[in-house]
Amino acid sequence: MLLIAGPKIAGSSEIIENRLNTIRDALKEAFDGRLTISRTVHLEAPEDQDGMPPMFETMFTAEAFDEIVADNPEATLILSLVGLPMNWKEMEFWLMEDAKRPKLVLADVQGYELYDPIVEGYISAVVAFNPSSEYNFQDSVPADIKEAFEQRYLLIDADNIAKIAAENEGMFATPPEE
Repeated sequence: MLLIAGPKIAGSSEIIENRLNTIRDALKEAFDGRLTISRTVHLEAPEDQDGMPPMFETMFTAEAFDEIVADNPEATLILSLVGLPMNWKEMEFWLMEDAKRPKLVLADVQGYELYDPIVEGYISAVVAFNPSSEYNFQDSVPADIKEAFEQRYLLIDADNIAKIAAENEGMFATPPEE
């Protein structure tokens, strides 16, 4: 598996690395050692412009995503911890042959326009915030990992997207057809 992560930013590298280590460890544990994380690619942060921090849109473009995929031809599964680029519809990734296109799982993404790509199998799964969650950040986190996840997130795939869309009106641009 290939991980796509945010850029390493001076002053926050330790926090970012700790978060990535937690994610890597959780994935290895969840897959009982059957998952190999081949590489983690950090987005490249452009130089500061006039003292302003770089905009995410300049770091993660369709071209940058396609370059990451091309540089990692052995990857059969990509987990993007930064979602998709703003111009995601322009990615060459969508035009790859099915047999050559890696599976794609997205976290930290607004899924409003992703109904069709999920149903059609271009995106294998999306981890999204649960819009009907009554999560309160001041409450303690449940000790049970599955309970903590389900309290905050939805794991959306082709098998459950119609049900999730029906239960969460406005979550997707394309309503499920019945």
